[in-house]
Order: sequence, then structure tokens, then C-alpha cells
Amino acid sequence: MVTRIDELITACLYRVFGERDDTKRSSAIAEVFAEDAVFSDPRGVFVGRDAVNDRARILLEEAPRNGTYPGINRWRPG
Repeated sequence: MVTRIDELITACLYRVFGERDDTKRSSAIAEVFAEDAVFSDPRGVFVGRDAVNDRARILLEEAPRNGTYPGINRWRPG
């Protein structure tokens, strides 16, 4: 179980929205999100773990496999 905010953010970013393997992502969602969790983005509001999983899968399908977005300048701290 995720107990600290930094662990929650990291798990959400990498284990949910960065995980292409459905089984691993589902396991992480069960650990990070409540059953009735609500996730929203510009395309809608998604309620429940299954909806979060479906949305994460779609976002990953739309994302470049190498994690880079051509033409986007990246801000790097430091």
C-alpha cells in the first residue's frame, strides 16, 4: 500500500500512467486508487478503477513508444 505522497505520485505516474502491461497496471491501480476513484482530464471524467485503467491504456496507446514528443520543448530544472 502507498502511504506517502511522494510514493503516491511516483506510483501514479510510473506504475499506472507509465505502465503498458495491463496486469501490472491493474495491480498498481488497485493499490493506488480507491474503488470509486475519480480521474479527469480534458477528454472527460472517469469513475472507478476500471475506468481509470481504460483511460490509462488509451493514453498509453496514443503516446509515442519511446516517450518523446517531437517538436515539444522540455523545461528542465537546474
